[in-house]
Amino acid sequence: KPCRLKIRYVLRQTPQSADFVLLDEEQQTQLRSAAASMTWTSRQARPELAAAASIVAGSFPTPRIKDAKIANAAIQDVKQRGLTMVLWSIPEDDLRGVLIADAAFDPKGITPSQHGYLVGFSTPALAKGHRAKISLMTWKSRRLHRQAASSLLNETLSYSKSVSALLWVMSLDRSLRFTGWKHGEPLFPKLRVSEPP
Repeated sequence: KPCRLKIRYVLRQTPQSADFVLLDEEQQTQLRSAAASMTWTSRQARPELAAAASIVAGSFPTPRIKDAKIANAAIQDVKQRGLTMVLWSIPEDDLRGVLIADAAFDPKGITPSQHGYLVGFSTPALAKGHRAKISLMTWKSRRLHRQAASSLLNETLSYSKSVSALLWVMSLDRSLRFTGWKHGEPLFPKLRVSEPP
């Protein structure tokens, strides 16, 4: 005869599975408020908060416990760590554009790719491998709209978007410093290349 005994049991959530539980309405409201504050703060003066702000904002309309944990950790970190930003006085002849960009890649395809960049100005010393002053002009972190299948393609897409931010800052600089300069004109005068003897 088949056994008719039914064993009842309760599955307990592991910490990993609990991270994927959806937030209730009240928690979503709190997280939405935190995401707005993080986004504003990151745009104004805290570039290190930009990635977390973008990830948390991108979790809607279905934010989970893991997203609340990311927000809490990022806010706590910003409160504990101070940041001083300096705009250095760099002679015009020494101004050099700087772009630092990166992209994250999840080989499992669970998390959308995130990319970010820092754009600013420095001096020729940086290109020579020396310590140099850098003045940040703009920064951003956001989700890549195009999903790529490799980390190299993600990096390429990231740099493609980031270079446009560098060109925008460089164009703004030229238009402020040189009367009559228009967008689309060369950023630098053509270099004369001497012919080999």
